[in-house]
Amino acid sequence: MDDRIVISSSMKRLNKTDKTKTVLLGIHKTPWFDPEAENDFESDFIQSIHLININFSNFYEAYKDLDRAVEAFQYANLIGRFQLIKNDEKQAKHKEKIQSLCQNKNIPLSEALEN
Repeated sequence: MDDRIVISSSMKRLNKTDKTKTVLLGIHKTPWFDPEAENDFESDFIQSIHLININFSNFYEAYKDLDRAVEAFQYANLIGRFQLIKNDEKQAKHKEKIQSLCQNKNIPLSEALEN
């Protein structure tokens, strides 16, 4: 039996013109993984989503922490390490570097994340 899982997340906001609809701000998805495996990326990801490591000052911050962990795991194979960045500004710069890396290799980011 295959015990692998995949986790996806997305930050959302209300549509500015139609308040009955929501807008996805980015969809993040982990690769398939075994949560019991000893792989460093997987272990680091599981550790990052333990409740003691999540900011529960409000639901938005908790979900943002979870979404960032999923995004960091998504990028781990591409950059060679699991790097969770919780600062918004630093995270934006990190994402720009990853996109630049893909551009230099002439690989679309979406394609690079699938491998």
